[in-house]
Amino acid sequence: MTFRRSLRKNFVVCKKLAADDLVSLIRKFQGNKVMVFDRALAGPTNLIAPPKILESHGVTKILPLETGVLPPDIPETILFICRPLVHLMPKIVSCIQNEERKGRQKSYHLCFVPQKSLLCTKWLEAKRYISKLSSVEELPLLLFPLDTDVLSLELESTYKEFYVENDPTSMYYIAKALVFLQRKYGIPNSIFGKGQGAKFVYELMQSIQQETGTIKPQIIGAKIENIILIDRQVDLLSPLVTQLTYEGLIDEFYGINCNHVKLPGEKFAEVKNPGDKKTVVLNSSEALFAEMRDKNFSAVGGLLRAKTKEIQDILVQKDTAQSLGEMKRLVQQLPAVNTLKQSISNHTSIAELLKKNTESDDFLSSLECEQELLNGMGNDRVNPHIEDLCSKKAPFLKLLRLLIIQCITCGGLKPKVLQDYERLIIHNYGFEQVLSLRRLNEIGLLKGQSANRAYSVLRRAFNLIVCDGSETTPEDFAYVHSIYAPLSIRLVQHRLKPNLWNSVRESLQSLLPGPIVDEETEISLVQNSVVSVDKNSPKTTLVVFIGGCTYAEISALRFLAQHEDDWEFLVVTTKVINGNTFLTNLFDPLGKKVDAA
Repeated sequence: MTFRRSLRKNFVVCKKLAADDLVSLIRKFQGNKVMVFDRALAGPTNLIAPPKILESHGVTKILPLETGVLPPDIPETILFICRPLVHLMPKIVSCIQNEERKGRQKSYHLCFVPQKSLLCTKWLEAKRYISKLSSVEELPLLLFPLDTDVLSLELESTYKEFYVENDPTSMYYIAKALVFLQRKYGIPNSIFGKGQGAKFVYELMQSIQQETGTIKPQIIGAKIENIILIDRQVDLLSPLVTQLTYEGLIDEFYGINCNHVKLPGEKFAEVKNPGDKKTVVLNSSEALFAEMRDKNFSAVGGLLRAKTKEIQDILVQKDTAQSLGEMKRLVQQLPAVNTLKQSISNHTSIAELLKKNTESDDFLSSLECEQELLNGMGNDRVNPHIEDLCSKKAPFLKLLRLLIIQCITCGGLKPKVLQDYERLIIHNYGFEQVLSLRRLNEIGLLKGQSANRAYSVLRRAFNLIVCDGSETTPEDFAYVHSIYAPLSIRLVQHRLKPNLWNSVRESLQSLLPGPIVDEETEISLVQNSVVSVDKNSPKTTLVVFIGGCTYAEISALRFLAQHEDDWEFLVVTTKVINGNTFLTNLFDPLGKKVDAA
């Protein structure tokens, strides 16, 4: 899909501002220096300032923050950059201890992202290491640009922290990020949200705005019309459903991290050694990927064939060109043709890898089971396919995704069905998985049946299942999961269409958890006099996912924008997730046990 105009250009300003903040920090320290990154920040930081930019400002090495030894051949200045998390402090202390034992005189600096932590500094004081740091800084990086229409806070634990651990820290970061965007683009006309997390963020935004005073937009000619806050708690089903878009499937099978994916080298000619990985960068700067990413995988083969024929036609024209003018025009096309040839080669290899996975019996049988559950078929008994997965000791997360889908779609499991599943899991995966099942029960993902069967009502009210839609030429965004339209995106669609919204508004309170925020904002006279927006440009809605979103949900929003002339969507998410990463994070620190099963 091609990208729309307007605010996306100005959205890129966020990347430049973040890069400027990072460079300003580096310039504080003279001479050569080494940067030691918390692993969770290495990828996001690369999005705003690639290594070449850091090298141009005296950074000679970029290292991961690990317990133990730093290499010997590093400059005197060492800059630790990490999240304000206490469990990272012993790693910093360990690095300093090792350097001191070897008699190396260094200058140590610590920088917290996005802000300093009193808890961390108190821990360092208690261990008597705060005095060994020449400075303690903070770097207010909140938003990392994954693409021209997607910003991520790269906070993978937001849902668990808020709903399991009662820790609102991430909510404060989200609110600060949204107020930052308002300072750039102005206050929106309306703010809508659903869920406890959405209400919490909205109230924090109000509090921050009251403290900082009147907001005057700094970027002229850009305007966010609406903000929609989607709390992940409102739609726990969509992340668990298998993504069937090209980008979504890459994430499902291989995991995309900050636009980078490591793939088996077997299909890539340039990878010579068996077992080596091929790292591919995925973003809209590559024209072919921008066109492919949001398509259902069944449409990808036809697109690649069409692009290959397009190149062949150009090469035939080059060989048959008669006039000098024709020759000149075709020669000018050659650089773009060569770039496209390389893209086709890469994505043909990726498509072959995906095809191998999607045509396997295991994948197809699980997908069939998933779609039956989404259709409400056989939800009131032990599912034969899930039972079979248990007996085969299939990957535990794969089993759990289907089990939770069954639980959500039938409003909880009957007591006997729940007991049977627990017995099967303990027998096949070990008694330690009792802890995993207990965690799911505490969160409400695996529970006994109640009288409130919300999903069956929501399925009809929001038309969540579209069985007769086309996957190659879709008319509804349900194509991103083949038959299932993500509830989160249906909410956005209904909220922006008054006739649809009026038909479901009253029932939302009882069908979905958490309060509703629905406020028309008072835009100051100062803002109205400053902001000048093209009335013919599409209205921009900022969709904020609190607790993460999937690539399929992003694709669904892009589809909506393409089919509604006056809509444009920009996404802010705490993290791009899939069913496996969402569940793995919930089980932490049980994650290793779950993954190994």
